[in-house]
Amino acid sequence: MRILFLTSRLPYPPDRGDRLRTYQFLRLFAREHEVTLLSFITGEQDRQHALNLAPYCQDMHLFPLPFRKSIESVVFNAWRDIPLQALYYRSGQFKRFLDDLLSSVAFDVVYVHLFRMAQYINDHPEIYRILDLTDLISYEIRSSISYQSAAWRLIYRFELPRIAQYEKSISSVFDEVWFISQRDRALFMKDGQHSNTQVVPHPIGGEYTSLSHDLKDPLKLLFVGNLEVQHNIDAVRYMAEEIMPLILSKAPNLEFQIVGAGDTRKVTALNDLPGVQVVGYVPDLKTVYSQNVITVAPLRFSAGVQTKVVESMAAGLPVVTTSAVNAGLGTSPERDLLVADNAEDFAAQVLLLAGDEMLRRRIGQMGQSFVKARFSAQAAEDRLEAIHEQIKG
Repeated sequence: MRILFLTSRLPYPPDRGDRLRTYQFLRLFAREHEVTLLSFITGEQDRQHALNLAPYCQDMHLFPLPFRKSIESVVFNAWRDIPLQALYYRSGQFKRFLDDLLSSVAFDVVYVHLFRMAQYINDHPEIYRILDLTDLISYEIRSSISYQSAAWRLIYRFELPRIAQYEKSISSVFDEVWFISQRDRALFMKDGQHSNTQVVPHPIGGEYTSLSHDLKDPLKLLFVGNLEVQHNIDAVRYMAEEIMPLILSKAPNLEFQIVGAGDTRKVTALNDLPGVQVVGYVPDLKTVYSQNVITVAPLRFSAGVQTKVVESMAAGLPVVTTSAVNAGLGTSPERDLLVADNAEDFAAQVLLLAGDEMLRRRIGQMGQSFVKARFSAQAAEDRLEAIHEQIKG
């Protein structure tokens, strides 16, 4: 098949959840099909990164997204019933190019990542259209409001109803809608929306499943995640400020390391707290996943699947997380990972693992088996094959 692939961010480097998903799908689609990529970019560095995608693309078209023009688009169109993030990615140049391309090339399928890009293809019923919502963003925002600043609560009071309505209305014009987790799909379907929704996870963590661990290293607590994302910022602050003091009172030698891409300035001050180290970006996560660590992911709000947790499980690391995260994963707590929803219980679960090497090994092994079974390429491959058969029919 000829597949048109639309993304708001270049699918490289795969250093955050949305980029990892599109990068893995791009590679997977390219195994059997011809893929044309259209993506926004934010600078010359993205053009260099795009060279890494050339082996998977029959054709590639990149569109600069000037910050000033995006802000103008938001300001001058804020009166519309369209989410601000969709307005931010509104581009006449992109739309004109896409329309011309579709008039000259016979694509079989268009894959659209996130609702912010759906505006470009909603008037092309002649092509089979997949909208990958991935997460139900309205749910994550709704669950996050109590943890936001007053300014963000005000913005979301304005934005949330738009997003919730837009997710429903824009999805209705697509042939099918993809989610990364059963939880997000179920929430979306609760109002009787869209008859063709699919749970399609992307391959996660395969490169980590053969790692060996240096159990002679001092035991550390590890958080991995993009440090510009609000749910991650809240999680590391919660861990450093409320959970770590409880842990250090019983295990004063444990150290909490914060690893992740993105601007670390919002969490740098945590370096001043006892037992906390903000590491920031690490080029190869295998270096941290191969150490003697317990992964902690105390996210108090989230949607979809938290890639950082799945990667840690794939590497055979024991994980302590929250019910909010596990709702997207669907694991069996106490078998595949440990779950706690307040600071005292979270500290107790960490200390339980820290004091029992055999338990760490068992949880790590069971978590790894869970990831191998649930996060393979099979679901996406099967879905593409079904679409291919439908189009041929």
